[in-house]
Amino acid sequence: MSNANDKLTIFLSHSHHDYEKVRKIRDILESLDCEPLIFFLKCLDDKNDELEQFIKEEIEARNIFLYCQSHNSKKSEWVQKELSYIKSFDEKRLYTIDIDDNFSNGVIAFLQNISNIIKRNHLFITYSENDYMAIQPIFNYLVMKGFLVDYSGFTGYIGGDAWHEFVADPIKEALREGIYIFVHSSDNQNSKECLAELQYAMHFKDKYNGHILLIILLKENDYETNYQEFDCLGVKRLFIHTPPTEKELEQLVIHLKTID
Repeated sequence: MSNANDKLTIFLSHSHHDYEKVRKIRDILESLDCEPLIFFLKCLDDKNDELEQFIKEEIEARNIFLYCQSHNSKKSEWVQKELSYIKSFDEKRLYTIDIDDNFSNGVIAFLQNISNIIKRNHLFITYSENDYMAIQPIFNYLVMKGFLVDYSGFTGYIGGDAWHEFVADPIKEALREGIYIFVHSSDNQNSKECLAELQYAMHFKDKYNGHILLIILLKENDYETNYQEFDCLGVKRLFIHTPPTEKELEQLVIHLKTID
């Protein structure tokens, strides 16, 4: 099993005048095993091209953005620049918390939102090693969009304690706290190992009120009608071509974010 990204990295956009409130939010995020980033630089109010480029690079390195909205942040030219830059490439990953009015209630609401983000942010993916190159663009896109991706890529751990350590336990964790994804293609349709992982997930799906998504890779000369045998599973299916189109990747993320 491999892990593509260890923590949910969060960029906090805020005014330095609100540092004490923002620091409390940062501490909460750290307690949730996230990796929040805040800057306490009074010089941000000054014109500094090198610093501006540095901040942009730090923003690009994060996968979730949190705007700490306040009277001070609304007046801050720098904060508004940060927001404009974030919105220019991914507004959907930008969340807002009002830290002026009723701060305690705002934090509670924020915690509820971030809890849902974290819960559905963790993915476990089963796929055949034969499909490794074909699904790398999917992995990379999901990580870029802020998802934490574990995957088996079947490494030979089937049966016994080793299988539970490397595959079974993470699958159950994904069913409890995230989403389990099974990637199917003409290259892995006869893989006993991959099907064993899917069967294991199906067995525990109801127990953990879990969510399973089936991604079917359509390769050359493949058609959606070739995969009707999966209709009986009662799980959501998405067809993605190899290489995937931008629209298909966007639809995948939209679906993952709308799972309750």
